[in-house]
Amino acid sequence: MSFRIDGFFGIALLAIFSVTDLQSAEGVGRGGDELPDVPKAITSFGAEVLDGWVYVYGGHTGKAHQYSVDTTLGSFMRLKLNGGTEWERLPGGSRVQGARLFTYEDSIYRVGGLQPRDETDGHVGLYSLDEFARFDRAEGKWYSLPPMPKGRSSHEAVIVGSTLVVGGGWEMEGEAGGKFWYDSLFVMDMKAEELKWEERPQPFQRRALSAASVGTTIYFIGGMDTDNDPSREVDVFDLETGEWATGPMIPRGPMLGFGSAACCVNGRLIVSPYSAEIYGLTANGETWETLGKLKERRFFHRIVQASKSGLLAIAGASRDSGHIASVETVSWD
Repeated sequence: MSFRIDGFFGIALLAIFSVTDLQSAEGVGRGGDELPDVPKAITSFGAEVLDGWVYVYGGHTGKAHQYSVDTTLGSFMRLKLNGGTEWERLPGGSRVQGARLFTYEDSIYRVGGLQPRDETDGHVGLYSLDEFARFDRAEGKWYSLPPMPKGRSSHEAVIVGSTLVVGGGWEMEGEAGGKFWYDSLFVMDMKAEELKWEERPQPFQRRALSAASVGTTIYFIGGMDTDNDPSREVDVFDLETGEWATGPMIPRGPMLGFGSAACCVNGRLIVSPYSAEIYGLTANGETWETLGKLKERRFFHRIVQASKSGLLAIAGASRDSGHIASVETVSWD
């Protein structure tokens, strides 16, 4: 049994489209050697880099706007960045799409995400997870940590020093439970003797956004608002002062900032919306400049730092061709 949402912006659950081929523009960045595709074309998954490996968890493999238990993955895998030729399977866990991965010290962590569940009436309900877990690489095992105060999906998670910040997104509680849009952050001090969650105000309500940090500053980029309108807005949170500001809107594109991906490369904020272009925030923080282009335009993908001046764009989806399995490298001078 699967759950279907009709209508384009009404999908507002975790939208899943996929990619048109676009060739890299001359003189505007370059694509590097290609790495092997992920084993299955996926969208809405977690990805992170640690010690020369890129890790990928979960994701959605079904048709656009259709969700089921079987098409939601609980798989966990990794690929060596330098010369990797095959994805290595690791012990997985909960089936989830949109889980966020981050690294702290020597471990990979995942938090939140969306899980389809079979309901008693034969339908599938969508539930936001409160799960928080750590993968011990030495033991090859997941350990449960204190869950978030409530389930959260279509969100973002960023680690700054030892402080974990979870922002954006909503809570879904099955077909009957409806949804709740978050206007607060969940924050945790990872170095505390007793791990506890705190809530702090968040001046926006958007989901399907991206986020990354530069120093102590966290950028929450794009997404979709409570009117189901895609957004180009950028909200900036200074973790040190606790103050919020607005950043320059990301460049206009076919989907604005809906389903974009972001990361930090060598101290610079990078964003990849559904327009093929890879943008970097200028040093003065006032505008964006084009650093390169993807061969395959995608959204609900992930980007991660691969070098001092390059990144990986992993899987995702396209409005034209569906789910994507390819992994692209993009670098710039």
